[in-house]
Amino acid sequence: MGSLPFTASIAIVLALVLYDLGVFSERRTGRLRWRHALLFWGSLLSNIAGVFLLIQAACDMGQEGPSPMHVLISVITIAVSAFHAIWATAALAFRRKDSQSMLHQLSILIWLIWLIPYLAGAFMDLPGMHLEGIPSFALSTMLVLVLAVLLHPTHLHDQEQNA
Repeated sequence: MGSLPFTASIAIVLALVLYDLGVFSERRTGRLRWRHALLFWGSLLSNIAGVFLLIQAACDMGQEGPSPMHVLISVITIAVSAFHAIWATAALAFRRKDSQSMLHQLSILIWLIWLIPYLAGAFMDLPGMHLEGIPSFALSTMLVLVLAVLLHPTHLHDQEQNA
């Protein structure tokens, strides 16, 4: 792998790590704070940088650009993370407690929605998997549904009672 695809991969993985830190630290603290919004923005910027680096790498390898499925995946992940970052920033800037509370309740759901195309793109690029389009989305959706069940508050509450 050349340096450009490697750098793009690092940027996209950094987007995942920053988004995870933002969502789960918000969940742990129990409310939205500015540091969470900054992590959401960092994730968004890393995602955008990674996408542009991947486009450049594809062009450098003689391709006309990314596949239509990769474009769709990129647009979805960027749009969802931008929505999350903008909502968090607006809720904090305008000191809207109702909006902050609602965002806090929906952050895991927004993250799970973002995770579906993120994983689909990763599955499409894994050597030897040969997953394109619908099969990559199907596999990522199934994994995210399992993760959603594991992260559901009722499931976590049951685990705490059994401990």
